[in-house]
Amino acid sequence: MKLADARTRDALAAEYVLGTLTGPARARFEHYLADSAELRSAVAYWAKKLDGLANGVPPAEVPERLWSSISVKLGFARATTGAAWGLRGWIAAALVAGIAAGALWGPIRERTAFHSDVQVAFEDEAKHQMKWRIEADLEKNRIRVYGISDVALADDKSYELWLLRGPGEAPVSLGLMPVDRGTLNEFAASLPLKSGSAFAVSVEPRGGSPTHLPTGPVIHVGKFTA
Repeated sequence: MKLADARTRDALAAEYVLGTLTGPARARFEHYLADSAELRSAVAYWAKKLDGLANGVPPAEVPERLWSSISVKLGFARATTGAAWGLRGWIAAALVAGIAAGALWGPIRERTAFHSDVQVAFEDEAKHQMKWRIEADLEKNRIRVYGISDVALADDKSYELWLLRGPGEAPVSLGLMPVDRGTLNEFAASLPLKSGSAFAVSVEPRGGSPTHLPTGPVIHVGKFTA
């Protein structure tokens, strides 16, 4: 199981939450999960997404013949002609449900999948330690910021992320940076990310710049890399 690719990690996290990642693959994923804050953030993201989806599905009453076939399978009742028919009905229902779930999950996965077109990493050079990784989905115009390690910050300050564009164009605020290890922030950009060429991080008053432009020192600049 190779987890170096961001798309692979995201897809496996979704399958893990959905319950379709089973057997040895699930065991290996859980092994990596124990040591990876990024994976835990991805699992938390999909758990939230899929929980909302489940809440939107109305409850359905199971036909009596299905309960009969389940009772037979568990040894709680004897098989009868009706129960046997119910078992066939159960298999058919399971196949229909599987087809329906696949038809539903495909469009949902397409809408919610995050394709990392751009990746930028920022490091604490003094500690030789990664601080943040930023990924951008240019088509969906969304950003993910991963908190790789705990980052020191005064109580009255915030780190703010900026999109740098062409010469003469003002930087645009994209949101605040996390300071805790294992945190994942995802948000939509306020303008097309394709118009930018780099990300920057500045130190601002708590809550962000009051002028919509960087007011404090710019501590990181990273050009877009695919």
